[in-house]
Amino acid sequence: MKIIAMAAVLMLLVVNIGMAFQNEPEGFRGEKWGDLPTADMIPTNCENDKWNECFYLPNEQMTIGSVEFSKIIYSYYYTNRGLMSITLIFKSFADKEDYELLKASVSSKFGKPTKETMPFLAWKDLWIGDRTVIELNFKVFGGGYLKFYNPKLTAQKKKTDVQKEITEAADDF
Repeated sequence: MKIIAMAAVLMLLVVNIGMAFQNEPEGFRGEKWGDLPTADMIPTNCENDKWNECFYLPNEQMTIGSVEFSKIIYSYYYTNRGLMSITLIFKSFADKEDYELLKASVSSKFGKPTKETMPFLAWKDLWIGDRTVIELNFKVFGGGYLKFYNPKLTAQKKKTDVQKEITEAADDF
């Protein structure tokens, strides 16, 4: 029985170690998960998300290294207005070289990705942590993005969004 308990504890330790990455951030460029929008932020459209509030900073640095971004969107959870995610969208149709440079920069700062996939003509890398998930996504014919998000707030939001959708759809039948 002691051996089974010890094995279970070791498995939990391995899983918890696997759920973090080096230098795991608590947000992006000084904005932390759960923070409210700052006074200098300007509201913008939340593409494909009707229940969030999105903002951008007018004088934001639009690069990481030499990779340029067309937009940096700060997304706030609509119920408590807390920062939930930041999405950096590649400038126009970035090429694979930009993706590779950005992956090298992110890997240098945060270590190797915890998950890498390469579906047809697309690449996706994930750094999965307890407080932050970093997603680097690039599609040959559609550009790409770098996204930082809080997994707990994201899961909470998805659950709430489903409930809101059910309520809104109830009279549609």
